[in-house]
Amino acid sequence: MAVPIETFISENFKIYLVTLIIPFLIFFTLFLWALKQTRLFGGNNFTYVFLAASFTILIYALQPNTFAFLASYLAQISIASSMIVFVGLIALIFWAIIVRGVGMAEKLKSDEKKLEDLRRLESRLMEKFSRERNVKKRYEFNSKLNEIEREMQMLNIRMKKRARTIYS
Repeated sequence: MAVPIETFISENFKIYLVTLIIPFLIFFTLFLWALKQTRLFGGNNFTYVFLAASFTILIYALQPNTFAFLASYLAQISIASSMIVFVGLIALIFWAIIVRGVGMAEKLKSDEKKLEDLRRLESRLMEKFSRERNVKKRYEFNSKLNEIEREMQMLNIRMKKRARTIYS
């Protein structure tokens, strides 16, 4: 059976953690990020860390209720962020399932359907090829058209072999 982590932490430390340490780290991180984004003091990281720590201590010295206010919402913030991460993971799983299903459906297409799709793609590329004036792009279209032609030939050969085996 797993031992809860709360058994190793004293009650006073939990209070300090929620009311002082975590809000301090949140404010410090926000100040540090904002100061680094401005690049006001060049590339000296110590200056940014010192200023962020100073501003955070100043807020606590002038308005200690700010930390208490933030601490009162920490539980709600953590629950909301957990829900956002959970919904994101669910969406990611559904997206992966859909992409995988589309890929499997492409593989299960009949040769006739693949040939029809290749003909449509070939006609679209022929239209683009005839409108294009750039020689490099025309060369790319031509190589794609040659590749499609080879695929169509391979599909035709495969379909003829199947037809022979069926009628034999």
